[in-house]
Amino acid sequence: MTQPAIVRAAYLQVFIDLLREIGVPVTRALERSALPTWIEDMPDAYVSLPLAIDWAVRGGRDVEPMEFGYRAAMRQSLATMGSEFRRALLDSPTGLVRMRTFLSAAVREDSSLSTRSWRERDHVRLVCNTLRFDGGPSACLAEWGIIQALVDTMRSVAGPKWYPEELTFVSSCVPSATVFEAYSNTRIMVGFPHTSILVKAADLARPCAERVSAASDPTVENWEMDFTARLRAVLRPYLGDGYPSINQTAEIIGMSSRTLQRKLRSLGQTYTGILAGTRIEQASKLLSDSDIKIVDIALALGYEDPQNFSRIFRRMTGMTPSAYRQSVLAEL
Repeated sequence: MTQPAIVRAAYLQVFIDLLREIGVPVTRALERSALPTWIEDMPDAYVSLPLAIDWAVRGGRDVEPMEFGYRAAMRQSLATMGSEFRRALLDSPTGLVRMRTFLSAAVREDSSLSTRSWRERDHVRLVCNTLRFDGGPSACLAEWGIIQALVDTMRSVAGPKWYPEELTFVSSCVPSATVFEAYSNTRIMVGFPHTSILVKAADLARPCAERVSAASDPTVENWEMDFTARLRAVLRPYLGDGYPSINQTAEIIGMSSRTLQRKLRSLGQTYTGILAGTRIEQASKLLSDSDIKIVDIALALGYEDPQNFSRIFRRMTGMTPSAYRQSVLAEL
């Protein structure tokens, strides 16, 4: 049986704000629609995605679809996503893990999505297809929200100036001048079989050294970010001595292991995730020095078996240590 296509009400809020700015009487339009009139007061409730998108299309009919979808998507932020989704993303040691988490968790935010990824030589294509729309204006609006969420998640790893190599849309709507200007170094293709972005494998291999900044997620307090950052700093000197247990780490920072576990749980983190992320972060830094042998890096990070280090590094980054080193040195 086909599942209903639903989405968190917070997703529609960006369209509501934009429609108000261009002079649409939103309250009256909601009263005349099949959408609930209380939608702005309950961002975590779920509404019909086709109804929400069709309503937004009608309201923004005086604006080019690509332009309207882009302008709405630019209003999104990490805070637009559900709290469990945000925490899952933040508990990611590398870009690859963060994007895989995004693809697996996105379907809980939007049940109409079908997600997957595949390798294309030295790139990875990240796909989020919206199953309920054809190639018309409705698809365009839905796709922009997905595309910008993918881009923003990658920017949380690679920095705010990062851009994908390629954007593809199922919609056949022509991109506006604003879109071409914003993505001037990105290939934009419409009428494509998939909604996707194309990312360099080396960008996905980057470590997520810290949590996403408070600027992009106002629901995260600074002191919470400082805790995980400081915990990583404490762990770094001990990596060469093996695998520091949570009991050892708790004793070092002056709290019980139960308190440490409870604290990490409240931040959506795990000790294993923090430790793995710290190791990958350090490995990435050491691999940028061509004079250090990979086997010595493995030993320096407490791996007794260099092959085990290579397996874990590849699983977390999508690249072998030697391939990652080559990609880093090629950019210098």
